[in-house]
Amino acid sequence: MKYRDLISFEPIDSVKVLRDAEDLDAARRDVETLVVSPRLAEQLTEVILPNLDLDSAPDAKGMLVVANYGTGKTHLMSVVSSILEHAELAELVRSDAVRQAAAPVAGRYQVIRAEIGATTMGLRDIITTELSDGLRRLGVDFDFPDLSQVTNTKRSLEEMMAAFEAVHGDQGLLFVLDEMLDYLASRRDNELRVDLAVLREIGEICKSSRFRFIGGVQEAIFDNPRFASAADAVIRVRERFTQMRISREDIAYVVQERLLRKTPEQKAKIREHLLPFAPSYEGMAENLEAFVALFPVHPAYLRIFELVTLVEKRKVLTTLSSEMRTILDDDVAGDAPGLICYDTYRAQLEADPSNRAIPEVREVLDKAQVLSARVTQAIATPEYVSTALRIVDALAVHRLTTGDINAPIGPSCSELRDDLTLLPPGLPERDAFFLGTTVESIVDDIIRAVSGQFITRNDENGQVYLDVRKDIDYDQRIEERAASLDDSRLDEAYFRALETVLEQRDHPYVTGYRIWAYELNWAAKHVTRSGYLFMGAPNERSTAQPPRDFYVYFLQPYDPPDFTDDAKPDEVFFRLTSPDDEFTEALRRYAGAVALEAESTGQHRIVYAEKHQRHLQAMVTWLRTHMGSAVAITYGGDTQPVAARLASTPGSRAAVKEQVDAIAASVLEPHFEDRYPHYPPFGVQVTQANLGETVRQALVQVVTSRTNQLGSRVLTALGMLDLQGSLIDSGPHAAHLLAQVEEGAGQAINRSEFLTERDPGVFTWGPWHLEPCWFVVVAAALVQLGRLEIGFAGGQLDALGLDRLQSMTLDEIEAVTHITPPRELPITVLKDAIQLVDVSPGHVGPDGATEALVQNVSTRCFEYAERIADARGKLSDGISVWGADVLEHRSERSAALGTFEQAVNNLKARNTVGKLNKLDLSRDQIAQATEGKAALNWIEDAAAVAAHVADVTPTCERRSTPLGRKTRSVPTPARFAPTCSMCFAQEHLPTEVKPEP
Repeated sequence: MKYRDLISFEPIDSVKVLRDAEDLDAARRDVETLVVSPRLAEQLTEVILPNLDLDSAPDAKGMLVVANYGTGKTHLMSVVSSILEHAELAELVRSDAVRQAAAPVAGRYQVIRAEIGATTMGLRDIITTELSDGLRRLGVDFDFPDLSQVTNTKRSLEEMMAAFEAVHGDQGLLFVLDEMLDYLASRRDNELRVDLAVLREIGEICKSSRFRFIGGVQEAIFDNPRFASAADAVIRVRERFTQMRISREDIAYVVQERLLRKTPEQKAKIREHLLPFAPSYEGMAENLEAFVALFPVHPAYLRIFELVTLVEKRKVLTTLSSEMRTILDDDVAGDAPGLICYDTYRAQLEADPSNRAIPEVREVLDKAQVLSARVTQAIATPEYVSTALRIVDALAVHRLTTGDINAPIGPSCSELRDDLTLLPPGLPERDAFFLGTTVESIVDDIIRAVSGQFITRNDENGQVYLDVRKDIDYDQRIEERAASLDDSRLDEAYFRALETVLEQRDHPYVTGYRIWAYELNWAAKHVTRSGYLFMGAPNERSTAQPPRDFYVYFLQPYDPPDFTDDAKPDEVFFRLTSPDDEFTEALRRYAGAVALEAESTGQHRIVYAEKHQRHLQAMVTWLRTHMGSAVAITYGGDTQPVAARLASTPGSRAAVKEQVDAIAASVLEPHFEDRYPHYPPFGVQVTQANLGETVRQALVQVVTSRTNQLGSRVLTALGMLDLQGSLIDSGPHAAHLLAQVEEGAGQAINRSEFLTERDPGVFTWGPWHLEPCWFVVVAAALVQLGRLEIGFAGGQLDALGLDRLQSMTLDEIEAVTHITPPRELPITVLKDAIQLVDVSPGHVGPDGATEALVQNVSTRCFEYAERIADARGKLSDGISVWGADVLEHRSERSAALGTFEQAVNNLKARNTVGKLNKLDLSRDQIAQATEGKAALNWIEDAAAVAAHVADVTPTCERRSTPLGRKTRSVPTPARFAPTCSMCFAQEHLPTEVKPEP
């Protein structure tokens, strides 16, 4: 069965010329051969013909017919103008609806047809010249004035129509002008504005006269970016014009109804032929009737052809006619769909030398020729050569649909399969998925055959495209290099990926080894433990680093190491057990890119760096997705998948590192308990990163007695605070340290006696193996309590010098050198000093001050500080009794008051037991302060007399009768009894203010 047996082929070979329709026989043929699709019929009956009705079109506009080259635009304008000119031709139209709509306008017009060729004339000159010539042929003598002599063309057109109607009565005048777009696109901006103004006036005259205008353009003027500079003029033209487009659906209808017309019997045979192939291509079964109607043209042919905008003179109908002519006498193969697909258009482009005048088209065709030659010679599977060549041709055609031939877009492998109905020979089954996989492998064969030159496959979206600038195929070079890598190089690449996943971007702990200092969280204690992360086996580990709490190993997956797992409690092993092809392929590409990056220079190195980052990200993504099933963990000789461990492990699992840390910390927790027995649980998370600040906040609270949240939690964890938040010395850590001090029998205890070198260079304190910084925090609290003193290289600190700790770094704090008992307490001086502020000496114990005594002294000192300030005010203002100033010897009284104030301030600053025990007042200072206290009392008593003495003094035990003077009913100060204020005045105040008896 041949193709001609399945279709009634009617070729469309001629190039339509608009003026041919001036011959009645040619016009008749145009009308008879016009295929009217349903959409075209709708456009004719609802847009074009109503607009041409001289009796019922009050708002008539100019018309533009928009279509690509070779799609029937000129044919349509020829038919419309012929019907308007010859009424009898309307009956020949192949559409009942169109014939009915054409009846009111058929034969009602005189027609003038014209085309714009190569010219520099202005649009007005072209139109007026053609109209004048046409009118003379119609017996109308009219000449248009020159543009320089008129203010607008509209009035000239109105005068023209008056002359026309004088000859032809009520007939209309139709002016049809083809090939307008190329002409307008060639005009300069200022010329274009004048041309558009002429078009606007033509559109306006259509409304007010029997004149009509139809123009033919290859694409819409109103959406063309070329005319953006005259956007306002374009908008005004749009208001007076209407557009009619010939679409792909119209062209498909022409193809199936004229070019490839079929009888029902022929359609049945085609349907029977295509059905067995439908499972191989997505969409064929669902759109089988479209495939039958257009057979042997693939429906995608028209879609792609319409997008080929870089080729100017493309004629889809004549091109398909040419394609059909070559296969009419061929047999329809039983083992292939036998469709004409868009890849065949490349041969048509090559056959027309004028296409090579377009630089972009020439470049695409040249690169396609190179690819075709290489594929023919070097493709790995010879039976796929024909399929591969079709793919190359299709990519060349598709490259011309993108506007920019460098755009990184193209068809996917599945689109190539379906739009080209590819069917490579030797396939065992016809299945869309299997066929798609085969097409992908052929594309890979093409890339390998050409070393990736001029062709690219985007791994992210699967699109394949002709890459005209790709004279070096970086991806293919990476593939070739990756294929030569041994297992050890793959393991190295795997470890590089792990560095990113586990966030180990810093330099290794030991140069030349993949080993890093690492932390794991000991959740039960809210602290981290220090260890190592090592990529490799234990027998490959450097011995230079000191031992730590744990070791986490990631073993080589491709070249497994030979070592014995001794099931040590501090070792955890992670092994990639089941990497799939996706991961291994990404790993190989990554390793190949890294190798080529190291060997390349300049721009090439930058490209390979970008490539290796992309492949690294692919591996990282895979690890994050497959960690649970593809990685196993071994601890204590027991191996389980990561997923199984995660199911019983608390903690975050969002990232690979979080999963690794959670699992490793969980299995190592018993080891941490054995290594750090009775380690205190902290109330706040403590890590290496925040250890320094955590210690500092605890010391700040110890030194200043000002509480802060972080310091309180640490001191509570160390047993150094009571329920009221006060420092205590009864906690287990304080008791242990005080016991060490007591065992020293009053001697200093050196660092080596209270810190143990647990591991080389790692010191700990006590049975809990606490870090030295926690020892210093406990010791500082005991210093503040007066129980000991602490020494550093820069000197020894007692309670008065503890504030130095606040400015020391963590390393300086942990460099503590010794501790000593406190110096001998000045018990007698302490008792005398506290009596200054009215605190009983009985509160001083055998060990000196207590916390209660500190609080009592502090309260009294604040009270005396206020009294001293008030007394200084009275010294400054004076004290008046009965109108006379009673203050004598002010400077002496002020100096005495100062000695007492100094003593009070000294006591007030000793706000801890340790500070109070370090009181440094001498006996002379205490004696002078006692005199100052007496001066304070005298000033207060004198002020009280001044406040209470008035006109009459009440009686007292020494006075049986009043003195005849009145007084306020204010009681006298208690310390004046049993005498009254008058008695005090007589005994203590100066003579000049004493009351008379």
